[in-house]
Amino acid sequence: MSFPADQVPLFLAVLDHGSFSAAARRLGRVPSAVSMAIAQLEAELDRLRAPLAGLAERTGLALEPGRFVLELRPQGADKGRAIADLAAARAPAAILFCGDDLGDKAAFAAVRHLREDGTPGLLVCSWSAEVPELAAEADLVVDGPDGIAGLLADLANAFAGQASGGPANPVS
Repeated sequence: MSFPADQVPLFLAVLDHGSFSAAARRLGRVPSAVSMAIAQLEAELDRLRAPLAGLAERTGLALEPGRFVLELRPQGADKGRAIADLAAARAPAAILFCGDDLGDKAAFAAVRHLREDGTPGLLVCSWSAEVPELAAEADLVVDGPDGIAGLLADLANAFAGQASGGPANPVS
């Protein structure tokens, strides 16, 4: 795959900021330059899709598309199975799962199943225009990775306030 190293900052900015226009503003670039760099990456991924699908078929692996990634993994091994196994082993009082790509749909389904069985759970989507399907399944949609970090910081502050016996700051 040939993705020029000078385009890596553009790619990372899109991941961090959740959109081409936000990434372009952050980098002082025009949105079309960011869009073209991402289109080049997507074209490279598309060129890999058929060979990886063939490899997956020959070896019994599953090929799962993610956000700017193609994942090869054993059949039945996904984030949903991992959540279910972890919950069975730990019996959590509640579950919060944050997702940002289609590979997280199985985990969302696992959390919904755990909720049906009585374990409180919250599904959070780190918003990006590339995954509206995941956002539609989420209980809460936040603005990209920064939104996830803010949510987790707010939760940590709220729990710290409860642990110290003082008033907890409300989660924003």
